[in-house]
Amino acid sequence: MLQIKNHTPFQPQLAVFANPAGVESVYVAVKAVFNVVGHAVRLADEQPELVVGDQYDGDPTQTSIKAAGEVTLCKPSTDVLIHGHAYAPGGRARESRIAIQVGSIEQSIDVIGDRVWDRRRVGPPQDFDRIPLVYERCYGGVLRRQDRDKPWPSVPSNPVGVGLSEEPGSAMPNFENPNHRLRRPGTSGKTVGFGPISPSWQPRLGYCGTYDEAYLKSRAPYLPTDFDERFFQCAVPELIPETYAVGGESVRLAGVTPNQSWAFDLPRIDLETISLFRGEESPISINLDTLTLYPDQQQFSMIYRGLMVVDKHLTDLARVDIVSRQFGLRQSVHSVAPDKHRDPIGVHG
Repeated sequence: MLQIKNHTPFQPQLAVFANPAGVESVYVAVKAVFNVVGHAVRLADEQPELVVGDQYDGDPTQTSIKAAGEVTLCKPSTDVLIHGHAYAPGGRARESRIAIQVGSIEQSIDVIGDRVWDRRRVGPPQDFDRIPLVYERCYGGVLRRQDRDKPWPSVPSNPVGVGLSEEPGSAMPNFENPNHRLRRPGTSGKTVGFGPISPSWQPRLGYCGTYDEAYLKSRAPYLPTDFDERFFQCAVPELIPETYAVGGESVRLAGVTPNQSWAFDLPRIDLETISLFRGEESPISINLDTLTLYPDQQQFSMIYRGLMVVDKHLTDLARVDIVSRQFGLRQSVHSVAPDKHRDPIGVHG
């Protein structure tokens, strides 16, 4: 039986997937959760397990993801996800701005109180104290019509948003790109976001590949040959750096806490994963591919992920050791029978 020998306080997870080339592989993920106290980072007392499967706020066709699944294949870079609220400076405001800086990423988003389309103009914003950072409050939407023979007009990057409909009384977005504000009817906004994108939205949908008759005959149930691993990135493109975060990056957020400022540096965990395969030890290369920020809780999580190709020799993998020089606080050994998934994106149910 395969063992995980965990020398850290973090939560490990093993899963067996066919990699994008269709070869059986063991995926190792390690989740570390930290609290922010002032500007200092402290290890959280509770280290929750990885989330299995996307969790939605309701009907997946009409709501956004509240927690992205964390057991997945490797991502080409680091997702930066933010869950929380926008807070008005001074406690009440009609407009403000959120500023996000994580390492090389810099993003600004305008925050506007509740408004509606008022005939042929933009209605005045109402005062707000805080607004949830969800896609339902961002530009997007679907124009639902009685005619079902034709596709309904929609914003493919955010079909659960608002602003597309210009009918009098229709809600307008609370979050907008400063360079693409809705100033009058007939103009198009640009989707902004903070949390995970649904796999059925763009740009993720465009990366999933071709599932035609030829695929069903010669490739199923593995990923198609034109599958793009960027599908696994669930952050908005603006919150994905060009290269993986490594720890040590500065995190500076404005407008997402009552005091307006949240600042700290990511810790350097120096995490190592080592496999014992056919009696020989070898390192498994891992990367920080998910950073999730929870400013309301003054907390964040970091997920490191890597894979080891085993082909048809899974039983020859005896053990995976997980080691951190900075956080070697405990040792636990337990046996696992990792779930085997041949269809990692759920195409075949």
